[in-house]
Amino acid sequence: MLLIQPEPYRDTNHHTWHRAHRARETQAYLAGQQIGVIHPWPAVSPDMSPIDHVWDILGRHIQWMNPAPQNNAKLIQSLTNAWNAIPRGQIVNIVNSMRCGCQAVTAAGGRSRY
Repeated sequence: MLLIQPEPYRDTNHHTWHRAHRARETQAYLAGQQIGVIHPWPAVSPDMSPIDHVWDILGRHIQWMNPAPQNNAKLIQSLTNAWNAIPRGQIVNIVNSMRCGCQAVTAAGGRSRY
């Protein structure tokens, strides 16, 4: 079950149970900045993270490039071009689908086919 910190937090973040995320310094910083945290958040959970879907789109774009970017500058430019080519409606749809994805993962008790 996901637990969301109540107000007065103005922003919410998700953290896996990685040691760095559990560190007292991290927790103190988040509290001091009034950033709420959703607990627990499974590690490597693309079903629950819109950015993972967007990274997949970008990765497929780069994978099919011929020739492939040969240095960091070309890779950055290619990623920027790929990002700019993604229709904003597609990103909105990905974000809007996250509620169903999170519900499916929660109902399955872990990874879902969503």
